[in-house]
Amino acid sequence: MELGHIVNSDQSQQELDKILEVTQEIKNLFQLKVGRRYLKGCLDGKFIVSLFKQPSTRTKLKFELAGKYLGAEIVVIPEIAYTSVVKGEDWYNTLRTFSEEGVDILTVRHPQNFIPQKLASLCDRYGFKPKIINGGDGNHFHPTQGIGDAYTLKEHFVEKIGRERLKIAIGADLRNARVSHSLVKCLAHYPVELTLVSWQDPEYLMPRKYLKEFIEKNGKPREVEKLPGGEKFDAIYWFRYQIEHGPKNEEKRIEIQKQYNRDFRVTPDFLNTFLKDDGIFLHPGPRTKEINIKIDSDPRVKDGEQIRNGRFSTMALYLLMLNPNFYVPRPSEL
Repeated sequence: MELGHIVNSDQSQQELDKILEVTQEIKNLFQLKVGRRYLKGCLDGKFIVSLFKQPSTRTKLKFELAGKYLGAEIVVIPEIAYTSVVKGEDWYNTLRTFSEEGVDILTVRHPQNFIPQKLASLCDRYGFKPKIINGGDGNHFHPTQGIGDAYTLKEHFVEKIGRERLKIAIGADLRNARVSHSLVKCLAHYPVELTLVSWQDPEYLMPRKYLKEFIEKNGKPREVEKLPGGEKFDAIYWFRYQIEHGPKNEEKRIEIQKQYNRDFRVTPDFLNTFLKDDGIFLHPGPRTKEINIKIDSDPRVKDGEQIRNGRFSTMALYLLMLNPNFYVPRPSEL
């Protein structure tokens, strides 16, 4: 199966299953030194460029390391200001340059919605070489994060997911957290009882367009301002206040963030109250003051594994985009 651009969270059930299957195969190989050597040759001669116009730690590292572990040439451009766009060059000519230089994949993070989609459309229209990966566009989508998180859930609940109806809670700035939009699109492929936790003001609720597919397959999610007492969940997926999408007035923005951190604070008591004993807590980062670091001693907190899995799922995407006929052997075959 060869994948095209990854700019929206619109992968089919078949595509997502294949991506997660290859992710598991890569993770198995990565545990062995001989396996890492094998993976290093899978994208030899391929060229991947990352272009960012927003700060990033996890996504930038994920894109870079995933390519290096597969043997690709990697260039990271940390600011669009370092390209000729700042001199007035349009995207057509910028993409033309990348294409002429032989770039196979261009990963893009941009504060404006729909920029990766625009670049993919230009590549298709003019026959430019790069395939585009969306590393986060505005408050729209973050498809690689959603895919990696879906893998973490499937790995942990391997005996349940797809067979039993998992109880999952997602909170809390649902309108602006693009990671939540992508995750819900992935969860639409599985039986899930979904609870969305957020301030109930329209500016914080998840837009209906991201829920359409989930509702068609699983029914309408429950929307609440706080998790209901006496109820425990298989998975809780939490994230920070999206301060970059907040009010321009700094004083007002800081005030809202403080209130957010009080209302959606995650502590050991929070996890013991709302998370099942065999459940997991996930957070895509960055972690700010909504997280009490004391939770890190709880084995149900899996955001470290979540980070590593994001690298493996990105490796799977790179392979399926650039070398779809590759063979990933079992560790016992090496």
